[in-house]
Amino acid sequence: KATVSVLYCPLNMSSPSDGAERELKKTMTKSTGVAYVVGTIIGSGIYSQPGDVLEKAGCGFIAMCVWLFAGMIAMTGALCYCELAMRYPNTSGAEVTYLREVYGDLSAFCFTWGNSLLSRPVSFSLICLIFGENFGAAFNVDARIPAVSLLILLACVNGFSVESASSLQRILSTIKVICLIAIAVLALKQVIVDSDSVDVSFFEFEANTTETPFTQTVSAISSFIPALWAFDGWNNLCYATSELKDIGILRECIIVGLSLCILLYLLVNASYFVVVGREVLQDTNAVAVDFLNKSINDDSGKFIASIVVAISTFGAANGVLFTASRLVYSSAHSGYLPPCLGGISKKQTPLNAISCQTVFSLVLVFLSHSRDLVQLFGVVTFCFYFLNVLAIIILRHRERYLPPTSQYRVSLVFPVVFCVFTVLLIVSAVIKSPVLTLAGVGCIASGIPVFYLLPWFRKTCLGRCGGFAYLIPAPADQQQLSAEMTAVESDENSDEGQMSVGSHLADLHDVAEVV
Repeated sequence: KATVSVLYCPLNMSSPSDGAERELKKTMTKSTGVAYVVGTIIGSGIYSQPGDVLEKAGCGFIAMCVWLFAGMIAMTGALCYCELAMRYPNTSGAEVTYLREVYGDLSAFCFTWGNSLLSRPVSFSLICLIFGENFGAAFNVDARIPAVSLLILLACVNGFSVESASSLQRILSTIKVICLIAIAVLALKQVIVDSDSVDVSFFEFEANTTETPFTQTVSAISSFIPALWAFDGWNNLCYATSELKDIGILRECIIVGLSLCILLYLLVNASYFVVVGREVLQDTNAVAVDFLNKSINDDSGKFIASIVVAISTFGAANGVLFTASRLVYSSAHSGYLPPCLGGISKKQTPLNAISCQTVFSLVLVFLSHSRDLVQLFGVVTFCFYFLNVLAIIILRHRERYLPPTSQYRVSLVFPVVFCVFTVLLIVSAVIKSPVLTLAGVGCIASGIPVFYLLPWFRKTCLGRCGGFAYLIPAPADQQQLSAEMTAVESDENSDEGQMSVGSHLADLHDVAEVV
C-alpha cells in the first residue's frame, strides 16, 4: 500500500498549505456575469480591427455581414461551452475539465501548458501594453509605466476579494457601453447636421483583380479572423461556473452579453463608415481618433480616443486576469501544475494563481516582440476551440442510450456549424502564415515530452521538495486502486473490515502487480 500511494496521486488534490476545506465563493450574480462577458469581449479590437475587416471584405455591406456572422459564430461557440459548463458545474477550469473528460490527461495538460504559461500571460501583458500606449499618448508618459501600474493594480484588486474585482468590472463595462453608444450618437448627429460629408459607398464592392479566385476565397475567410479576435472572450465566463450563485443563469448571461456586443459592434462599424469614409477606414489603425476629430471638429479627438481605448482595455485586462487565474487554480487542483498554485487566500481568492500570472505578464511587458506571440497562438486557440466544441458531439454519441446529464442541451447543428467554420479558419490561417502556425503548434507540442518526463522528475528529491510530486495525475487504474486502498484503510477498525481486509489486500496486491 505504501508503494502505490507514493508513486501515484489522485486528481483534484487541493493545496496542502491552504487546506481542502476552502473553496471559491459563489458570489457572482447575473449582472456580474453579463459584465464579465461584455467587459472581456469589448477591448481594443473594435477600435483597431474595422479597417482590416473592411479591406479584406471589399465592401462596407459585406464587412457588416462579416461582423454579424462573426458574432453569431461566437454566440454558437459560447452556447456549446454553456452545455459543457452545465455538465461540470463545480469546476473552474472550463477547457481543462472538458478536454480531460473527453480526450484524456495529455490534451488537458497541453492546453494548460500553452495557456497558463504562454498564451494567457501574453494576452494579459499585451492588453496592458495597449492601455499603457493610449494612456501614455494622452498624458505623455512612457507606455511601460502605466502598463506595469495596471498589472499591479489589477493583481491587488483581484487578490483582495472577488467582490472588489466584480464591482470594478461592472463599472468599467458600463463605461464601455456608454462610450460605444456615444460613438453611434455622434455619427447620427453627423448625418443629420452635415449629410453631404457622409460616405454613401456602403454597397460598392471593390474586387482585387490581381488575386486568383482561390486566394480571394482565402482572403474572404481570413476576414473573419480580425472580427473574431474582436469577439474573443466569449468563453471566459465558463471559468467562473463554480462561483455563480446559480448555474442556470450562465446561459442568460452569455446570450444577453453577446447580443449586446453584436449590436454595439454593428452600430459602431456603421458609424465609422459613414463618418470617416471608406478610404480612411481602410488605411488607419486608429479609427477612433479620425472619427472623433471629424465628428467633433476639434483636434482633441486624439486625447479623447486615447482615454476611451485605455478604459476599454482596462476592463478587458481585468476580465483576462480573472479567468486566467481560474485556469491556473483549476489546473493546479487537477494535477497539471504545482499544488501551491491552487492555494486560496483568507478572502477566498486564488491569490497564488493571480500572482503567478502577474509575474509572467510583467516579464512579457518588457519584451519587444510580445505582439508577435499573439499571432503565434491565434491558430492554436482556434484548434482548442474546435476540440472543445467537438466534445459535445462525442459526448452525445457516448451517452446516446443514457438520460441527459446537463440542464441545457444545444441543437447538434450548433457544434457542427462551429466546427466546420473553425476548420475553414484554421486552413486559411495555415495557408496565409504557415511559419507562425507551425511555430504555435510546436510550442504546444513541446508540452508532450514534459508530460511524460515529469513522472521521472517527481520521484527525485528536487521534484518532491518543489511540490511537483503531485504534478502528473495517475492513470485511471491507479486512481481506482488508490481509492480502494483508502476505503480499505478507513474500514480497518470496523469488525467487518477486519474480517475481509486480509483477502481484499491480497486482491489489491495482485492488481498492483498487473498495473
